[in-house]
Amino acid sequence: MNAKNNAVSFQGFAFAIPLAALLIGCSSVPGGYKTSADIEDRLNGQSKEFVVSKIGAPNERVQISPTIESWTYTSFAAGLTGGTCKVSITFVGDTVKTTIVNAHDRSWVAAPLGSCMNLFKNL
Repeated sequence: MNAKNNAVSFQGFAFAIPLAALLIGCSSVPGGYKTSADIEDRLNGQSKEFVVSKIGAPNERVQISPTIESWTYTSFAAGLTGGTCKVSITFVGDTVKTTIVNAHDRSWVAAPLGSCMNLFKNL
């Protein structure tokens, strides 16, 4: 191999290391959740008190019946790693019955769930 080939190999290697670090760093929200299903599983069965302590107060509350209530959270994260996140949580009594997470990440850099980072940073 000559010096020119060594320089090309080094440049490729030097580019690959930061790219790998970036992709690993963007692999989940702070709690380590990688999919919407992970977050849904974490919240289902929890109490209203737990949800408020981890996510905060919802943007909207709708009383469906005397025992069923729906909470909606909407969050926006700026930049390439952001997007819009909408979470709907249905309670029966004081317990989470269903959770639906809709993450609309702005780019592949944000995936997965980068748009939900603000909501789930304490979960």
